[in-house]
Amino acid sequence: MRRMFGFIGIIAGTQFIVSLPAIADTTWVNGIISADTTWIPAGNPYIVTDSVIVDSAITLDIEPGVEVKIDSAKYIMIKGTMNAIGTVTDSIIISARDTTKRWSRLWFKDASAGSLCYCRIEYAGNSAIYDSSASSLVIEYNTITGNSTDYDGGGIHSYGSPTITGNTITGNLAESQAESQGGGIYSEGGSPTISANTITNNSANGGGGIYSKGGSPTISGNTITDNSAKNYDGGGIYSKGGSPTISGNTITGNSARGGGGGGICNYSGSPTISGNTITNNSFKYYGGGGIYSMMGASPTIKHNTITDTTASAIYIHSDSAKINSNNLYVTGYAVWNNSTSNIDARYNYWGTVSSDTIELFRIRDFYDDSTTGVVYYEPFLTDTFGIEEPSNSQLSISNSQLSIYPNPSFSNTTIKYEMPKATNISLRLYDISGRLVKTIYSGTQEKGYHKIEIPRREFRRGIYFIRFKAGEFESTRKLILM
Repeated sequence: MRRMFGFIGIIAGTQFIVSLPAIADTTWVNGIISADTTWIPAGNPYIVTDSVIVDSAITLDIEPGVEVKIDSAKYIMIKGTMNAIGTVTDSIIISARDTTKRWSRLWFKDASAGSLCYCRIEYAGNSAIYDSSASSLVIEYNTITGNSTDYDGGGIHSYGSPTITGNTITGNLAESQAESQGGGIYSEGGSPTISANTITNNSANGGGGIYSKGGSPTISGNTITDNSAKNYDGGGIYSKGGSPTISGNTITGNSARGGGGGGICNYSGSPTISGNTITNNSFKYYGGGGIYSMMGASPTIKHNTITDTTASAIYIHSDSAKINSNNLYVTGYAVWNNSTSNIDARYNYWGTVSSDTIELFRIRDFYDDSTTGVVYYEPFLTDTFGIEEPSNSQLSISNSQLSIYPNPSFSNTTIKYEMPKATNISLRLYDISGRLVKTIYSGTQEKGYHKIEIPRREFRRGIYFIRFKAGEFESTRKLILM
């Protein structure tokens, strides 16, 4: 069967129509599509010999079962609309004509629109799907594999707010340039929805699985595994700026081979990182097998389950962080505070019910390096967290507001606290070997603020532990006498 497809070209400023006859089982296409067009399986394969442009206000529909093969460095640019909608059993193939010579990209220009569904998109060399800021773009249930770029976003590169859901995004690369980011997905600005995807075995110099820069993306319910940041940070996800929501993802086995944050790296911005399962990720430098929070960042980290065997599961080197109601199963430090800010890390389950173990082996902070801030970890959970935040009754014990200052101390040390009601308390001082040195106070105290002073002259310099008990509330704090 012979088919004629009309395209518009330009010679010496004159517009003309090129009619390209089809040979058996092949349809050759190039140039500008200036009328609504449908590609059907009977025309397979569609060979793109030169770049194709879907003109403004024009729609290109691609039916299930169509195979599109694109010549080296050529692209399909969409100024109007392109709908490539396959089915579960009859997908659309968009690939290279010669798999040793990569085609360029599907290029959705500003104000364009499109739907890509049940497509297999492979062997692109300049980001398989490039969204310049489409007005509407849905990318769902596709397999996006074996693509690469010299810059950012091996699989998908977006400046808009597309819906990216249910895809398998695997084996894509963004490694060629020193600053290449986002092996699987690169998103800059906008408010994309990135959900329920399987993002695996992608690689970039930074942000192996996903690189998010600015905007308010929602990254939820994805399986993000075995991705790699080759030279920098964020094996699974790199988040820079903006206020992303990173929730309900399974982030496993990713690596930051040249930096920190095997699972997630957060550089600046205020992300909410919640409800994720973050397991067995790794880093080479800096810290944060699970999460690495860098300069200018203010993350909220809550309701995650983090299993980690590196030196530090959560590494904080940022302006501030809130780390609450997480399950932390670690062999190294659960929280390493390398910032000057104090960190609220209350109501976590640290894999132990021993405050001494938490203080000594799960937290690195001011008491290990006086140039850094304190990690406040009490009250802590004695079992895995539930789905609810601590109730007001649980929070009441925090009104004790236990503080010890100065610490380290060259002089007398003051212990200050507030009692929510009349309670029996005890205050004891232990040396580093666990030997009781002195009972500072034992008795009943009334509701209100109280201060007790420890005379410096009574004790030698060294590291001590203050064990404070008020009713059922217990807290152990390290005290350094200089």
